[in-house]
Amino acid sequence: MPVVYYPPPTPPWYSSGPGRMTLLLGGALASAALYFYATTKDPQKHREGKEGLYTVPGLQNTGNSCFANSLLQALASSSAFIDWLNQLDYSNPKGMQFLAALRETLNGLNYSERPTASAAGVIESLTCYGWNIGMGRQQDLYELFNVFVSTWDDELKGLRRSLRYSLSSVGDEPSNPAEEGQEDEEDPPAADQSCCLVRSKDFEFLKAAFVHCQEDLKAAASLRPPCTGVLATTLQCCQVDCLRKKVRYDDFCGLSLSIPRSFSHIQVTLDALLRKYFSVESIPDASCDFCKSRFKRSNSGLMKKQGFCKLPTSLVLRIERIEYTSGGGTYKRPDHVKFPEYLDVRDYCFYHSKEGEYARAQAHKHLSNGSLPRPPGGSSFKPPDVLKEAGILLDRISDTLRSRNFKYELRAVSEHLGGADSGHFITYRKALKSKTWYRTSDSHVSQVPYSSVEASNAYLLIYDKVVPQAPAEKAVTEIALD
Repeated sequence: MPVVYYPPPTPPWYSSGPGRMTLLLGGALASAALYFYATTKDPQKHREGKEGLYTVPGLQNTGNSCFANSLLQALASSSAFIDWLNQLDYSNPKGMQFLAALRETLNGLNYSERPTASAAGVIESLTCYGWNIGMGRQQDLYELFNVFVSTWDDELKGLRRSLRYSLSSVGDEPSNPAEEGQEDEEDPPAADQSCCLVRSKDFEFLKAAFVHCQEDLKAAASLRPPCTGVLATTLQCCQVDCLRKKVRYDDFCGLSLSIPRSFSHIQVTLDALLRKYFSVESIPDASCDFCKSRFKRSNSGLMKKQGFCKLPTSLVLRIERIEYTSGGGTYKRPDHVKFPEYLDVRDYCFYHSKEGEYARAQAHKHLSNGSLPRPPGGSSFKPPDVLKEAGILLDRISDTLRSRNFKYELRAVSEHLGGADSGHFITYRKALKSKTWYRTSDSHVSQVPYSSVEASNAYLLIYDKVVPQAPAEKAVTEIALD
């Protein structure tokens, strides 16, 4: 039996005549309108409308430029760096080429509407200062960071020189053109009034000089990079009949933490590396200057101790992973270093604030005596439960107020994938306007959970100091109400 083919029924909306042309033209116009809407609406509003839609741009790889791209993505995640760059004075573009290019690039990695950006402007500005950062050659991320620090220090010297002034002009009253040429018709001051006038002028001069110095110091502080801190190092003689101590202060922009070989095959933590870095070190072959001059000792021994003296706004930590073999070769340490999202550095500080400890000691003194301080016109009381609760509350309040000054939040983690001689740099970074984490690998950017961040083998960590949003009194109240 032959098979008979029946064509499908013609849809009611289909037409082979002029109606079909009208339908196609209408569809083209609708597509054009949709394209116009998608390309002209505010993309920033779309990116910030909901958490999770916000993303960060990638960076083009111009030939083994992943080390520069990763460093720029890490710095762009720090609000401290962004705020610092945006408040600098760029009125002299010739002396601020690198910082201007760095500001433009970092802002573009946070507020740009383009999906990708380029590090070419930053690299080109470095060549103006003699740095040979040639694209196409793999280089180290932390070495490039040191190049950044050296270059912006050179540019900031010009701004610091502009802040210098002569105190001889401070306190001079501006001349009034309307009064020029007029003779003073008033009688000269009497002898008993001249001393008061001199004192008044001296006071005005000192007041103006103080205000000028205050503004100058404030402007100089604004030029300080957020990653710059101060380390204090003490060298104390080990001899009991001497024990003299010398303190040295050094600026730093980043700390390099090495993984001891004794840490192999164990869980390595960032806290352990920091404690190893700031541990007390004995130098038996050294001697203090006093022992050399008075006792003619050449090996009295010194105890070295260091700690944070001034904390930076942005803390940059590098975990050294390249080590050398006995034969002169190099290899990479694959150890996973566990790092926290919030870092408390109070135990690594050289000077501790004794106010909280003193207040707590005084409170515990009253508690140990079995009574609280006597209220005015009242009598002391000794409920054991109340005294115990008061002691716990005082400990919590003291710890909370102290931790506000030493707490940092993780902003970026850079990781090196590959061996000791070659590989690829990527950066996990946090968005400025959301709590979302992103994995940036050159132009490829993807949203990731924090579990992916903490599972990475960190090479460079950037922490921003936590700025308390609520006053201390509110924090105490919240703790008391728990």
